[in-house]
Amino acid sequence: MGFLSIADLKTRVEVTLTPAQLAVLTLLSEGFGGKQMALHLGITESAVKARLSGARRAHGDAEARASGR
Repeated sequence: MGFLSIADLKTRVEVTLTPAQLAVLTLLSEGFGGKQMALHLGITESAVKARLSGARRAHGDAEARASGR
């Protein structure tokens, strides 16, 4: 698997992730924990986990498409 440029990554993120998933991933990248993300976004920890899971799934689907699987 090769590395992506920042431009490619931004395009991929905008195409494959929902705004809710992107918000959670942004907070994760800033060092927030699950409980902190939930409080910051006004959602439950379960919702945070669901958004992270959806983002992982979307990433896996994009990887599969990119590799032709």
